[in-house]
Amino acid sequence: MKSVFVTVGTTSFEELIATARSPPALQALQSRGYQKLVLQVGRGSLPQPSRSSALAVEAFRFKDSLDEDLRSADLVISHAGAGSCLETLEKGKPLIVVINDKLMDNHQLELAKQLHRDGYVLYCDCSTLVETLESMDLSALKPFPPGQPEKFASFLDKVLGLQ
Repeated sequence: MKSVFVTVGTTSFEELIATARSPPALQALQSRGYQKLVLQVGRGSLPQPSRSSALAVEAFRFKDSLDEDLRSADLVISHAGAGSCLETLEKGKPLIVVINDKLMDNHQLELAKQLHRDGYVLYCDCSTLVETLESMDLSALKPFPPGQPEKFASFLDKVLGLQ
């Protein structure tokens, strides 16, 4: 069963959860052959179960580890937190990074743009997520070089202007 895992990390990103559950997003996912949507909502509200969904939808707040959810996902949609991005990329999963444009000092945008420029991720904001799902070519994404956390740390320092 092809599945999509949506994660917001330890924060709340209600707009991402609502957009991922919207009928147009579910339709776009279903048309791409996905059958299951797993939502990690963090501090956000747990969505009400919906029976009319084209996909099986599950939701939870937190787990000790997201390792199993990431491993079993065929596509990951994530907020642009550095930890979430790195963990997903290290598992070799296709990743769509969704920017929270409501954040003030938005380092997430810089991180997402750089990962996209380097060919590792697709990125969008909530207003363009459905369009991204409809037009995505996951085969164009490059695999992230494994086991080099120091490179990622250096990359983050550069993005954040610390280097």
